Amino acid sequence: MDNSQVKAKAGKKIDGELIFCLLVIALPVIQFLVFYVAVNFSSILLAFQKFNGDLAETKYSFAGAENFIRLWTDLTQTTNLLEALKNSLVTWFFTSVVGITIAVIFSYYIYKKGFLGSVFKLVLFLPSILPAILLVAIFQISMDTILPEIFGVNPIFVLGENTAFPAALFFTVWFSFGTQVLLYSGSMSQIDPSVMEAAKLDGASPMVELFKIVVPEIIPAISTFLIAGIATIFTNQANLFGFHSVHALDYNGEYTIGYFMYAMVQKSENNYAYVSAIGLCCTAIALPLTYLVKKLLAKVED
Repeated sequence: MDNSQVKAKAGKKIDGELIFCLLVIALPVIQFLVFYVAVNFSSILLAFQKFNGDLAETKYSFAGAENFIRLWTDLTQTTNLLEALKNSLVTWFFTSVVGITIAVIFSYYIYKKGFLGSVFKLVLFLPSILPAILLVAIFQISMDTILPEIFGVNPIFVLGENTAFPAALFFTVWFSFGTQVLLYSGSMSQIDPSVMEAAKLDGASPMVELFKIVVPEIIPAISTFLIAGIATIFTNQANLFGFHSVHALDYNGEYTIGYFMYAMVQKSENNYAYVSAIGLCCTAIALPLTYLVKKLLAKVED
């Protein structure tokens, strides 16, 4: 086979590999363009418009900064949005900081083959394979019916106004352990056994072993959840919609910003433009914050 034939064969091979790579990346690229670029571009335009009604000649018209002025007014003259903002930060703290800490401790217990460790792993992971709405129903019935009858106490009333947010927050943190425990325990199993043996010979206590050996080894997994928590800080609705549909809007700020936007969109098309303005402002805060946290965590990993 001469050089020209070799080059032609190599060229066909390269063309085939290129076509294969293009086909592989085509689906995620199209998905990104349709469900992120197009959707968010429409939302940006909608933030500067107002709804004129379904029967109007022009359904939407330019409104300038009207939606942003309304948002500023709601933040400065009412308490509901400020309460929702506070609840979003509280949700982030408990799901990201407290939740991750507890999940790491449980994962370490399972990794060390503690008593009933495998059972805990199964029990914590099982709820994550069930639909969220089913888990909400089970949780609600347990808190308001089954447990009060067993222990002879008054019902907790998960659907009550004063307990709407705390109950949803407890549910969100409790049922978010499964996936995290699975990933953390998997990352821990990749740690070199000789490192753990050396720590044991040096007399390292479990706490020293956890925070000086195990946690640094699983920082990439922890970073993923921390970054995701920052990115969704204003969109996390803490399963409130599953508990209350749109009715938690009547509970005087017992909800998050994420729930407020979701419920407002569900209630009326008249709220689309206002919610788009809120989402744009939240993105302007969350986007740089996410990249900042990502860079800081990258330095920690290094």
